[in-house]
Amino acid sequence: MTRSRLDRRPWSALAVVVLFLAGLAGLILLAPSDPDFRRDPASSIALMFAFAAFNVVGALIIWQRPNNALGWIMAAVGILAAWGALADTYADFAYDAAQRADSLFLASVWISLWYWYPLLGLILVFTPLLFPDGRPTSPSWRAVVWLAGLNVALITFLAAFQERIEFSTISMANPLGIPGVEDPEHSRLGSVLFSLLLV
Repeated sequence: MTRSRLDRRPWSALAVVVLFLAGLAGLILLAPSDPDFRRDPASSIALMFAFAAFNVVGALIIWQRPNNALGWIMAAVGILAAWGALADTYADFAYDAAQRADSLFLASVWISLWYWYPLLGLILVFTPLLFPDGRPTSPSWRAVVWLAGLNVALITFLAAFQERIEFSTISMANPLGIPGVEDPEHSRLGSVLFSLLLV
């Protein structure tokens, strides 16, 4: 891959975040002024700006050191946070506006079920494990990185494919759900995985 193409990739990731931010701002402008609106959209904007800082730092690292995994992790944090904030806000907005479960609403709720887990895993687990040069501090830590990655992936899988969706007054079967899979925050397997991740 040429250097010019490598140079474009970090700024493309940043452009994606800006697009998500623009969509989020548009939703806020359209949001009802009703005080019963479930989520304060301004808080989503503030949170997304905070996470967007990761994307800016990641883009700068990728620009100068494209082989440093930490830059890609930080860029992924910015994209996941922006995508998730947009999904959260749209789900609230669509539910309060129509109180019916259309396809885009269901997609937004589904994203809201699981995006926090890889996001927090990237920030709280992989950023310190791979700081500062994108590699584990010693070869023996590679196993820890792989095990942590598997753990986060399993937790995300449980969240994404749990059998039921619970949102406000809506309780329904998850269209992508697998029978018997429970929310990791309320299941025995999820408790074990979270405990291992903390260790």
